[in-house]
Amino acid sequence: MLLKNRLEEEFLPLKVKQGLETLVENGSEQKCLHFKEETVAFYQTCLDYLKKWSSPLQELKCFKWMRMEYVKTMKFDEIQSCIQYLQSKQVQINDSKLFNQFCNLKTYASELDEDCKVIIPKDKK
Repeated sequence: MLLKNRLEEEFLPLKVKQGLETLVENGSEQKCLHFKEETVAFYQTCLDYLKKWSSPLQELKCFKWMRMEYVKTMKFDEIQSCIQYLQSKQVQINDSKLFNQFCNLKTYASELDEDCKVIIPKDKK
């Protein structure tokens, strides 16, 4: 996201801008414009590269439910796409055992504090 913001704003650090202003004052305006264009192109190239190389990871989005902040409120049906993904990879899933494990995970997650670092004793809730 920050890289996208840099592209949209055509961001240059202050020190670089000051250097470019000095070059413009010394008659190198064309070189400065070219540098700015190359900087914008660099940001775009970086974004394109990241998009290209992260696209294979899109199929793993079904696992996002595993983040603890999602587990506390989610329903078992919401992991259906994850089960289907694993089955497509020839991983056998016992959905009855998985349901039990999912319930245990939800119980565990509900005992964690907001930062997911400390288990809160039941008598303190």
